[in-house]
Amino acid sequence: YHHTFLFTKNGNWAVIQQGMNLQRKAARRYHWRGGLRKNFIEEPHTGIISQKKFNHLNLSAKGSKENRNISLDLVGSNFRQIEKDLNLLSKNLTDISSVKKINLPDDSVWPKEPKDLNFNTPYIKKTVSELVSKKPKTFTELLYQKGVGPKTIRALSLIGELIYGKKPSYKDPSRYSFAHGGKDGVPYPVDLDVYEKTINIMEKAIRKSTLSLREKEGAFSRLDKNFAK
Repeated sequence: YHHTFLFTKNGNWAVIQQGMNLQRKAARRYHWRGGLRKNFIEEPHTGIISQKKFNHLNLSAKGSKENRNISLDLVGSNFRQIEKDLNLLSKNLTDISSVKKINLPDDSVWPKEPKDLNFNTPYIKKTVSELVSKKPKTFTELLYQKGVGPKTIRALSLIGELIYGKKPSYKDPSRYSFAHGGKDGVPYPVDLDVYEKTINIMEKAIRKSTLSLREKEGAFSRLDKNFAK
């Protein structure tokens, strides 16, 4: 629900995104900074903030590289092979006992009911058939193809994991949380020692910065205003 682009006169940029998961009632914020990442596929974010961690299918992780590569190999082969793989998945995911044998994470993106794991659908087959005809050379090209959405990507990822043994990462990439409570209506008590340490770190950063004397004075003034000791 929040998407902001920031630019400097020198051409540097940053993107701040924040979305709300309505089912979990939890927000997550993503930070992107231009010039620090060579691509937007493998771990492109400079920071992900979340108050809670969950198991996710994280195809942007370095650990998912082989799984991404097998998806490219699949759409670069022939449609009959992928159709065979989809049929094999469908055949083996017909009851709940089969689903449990996959040992999916408790809170993963994969549904627990077999009917919801059915990727052997006419729409998926049509999309994959078009992908095979175009044979995208990179994962970015694959994502850009018309009709390719989360379910197609999940289908290819699941084939790569269960049939070819190329397991993707399910690790939550968020690394930081709010240090002094959130805006969810239930902020936790502020730890005064942590609060003081935070202020000291910011003061030290301002002193060591290359800002002019006037800019430093302005920064200290704003710090005093927003973080009163």
